Amino acid sequence: MSAGGVLVMMLVIFSMFMVIMIAMISYINRQFHETVDQEQREKIFHIAESGVDYTVAELNGGVVVPDDLLGFTERTVNINDPVSGDVIGVFKMSYSTLVGDGVSLESTGYDASGEGKCAKIVADIQRISVNQPYTVVLWDRSVSCP
Repeated sequence: MSAGGVLVMMLVIFSMFMVIMIAMISYINRQFHETVDQEQREKIFHIAESGVDYTVAELNGGVVVPDDLLGFTERTVNINDPVSGDVIGVFKMSYSTLVGDGVSLESTGYDASGEGKCAKIVADIQRISVNQPYTVVLWDRSVSCP
């Protein structure tokens, strides 16, 4: 084989190698971004879930009663990192009347990054009987965000 033929063969092999490498790097990059997005969605969901836990804890701790919550148009609570003190998320809660001793809650969680991503949970919190603690009796996380 002549020197020119070897050069052409090496260029073809090198080109094929480069195409495969670019495809691999593109695939790895896409997987990385999908993983980061999934982690953000889970984080935001847990922030929204914190709104439900927060309300249940307030009701069971005697801090508020359902009628107190109905007086709020919307409540906003920041979640801070325990080490740095930085805000890592925010949940907003709005309440509506529920038949019986309880309240219907809509908790929306936002990431502190301000990218506009959110997760929303609608939950009914009720006391099953007079001396029992408040519990979540209905949970719907399929509600879409604005």
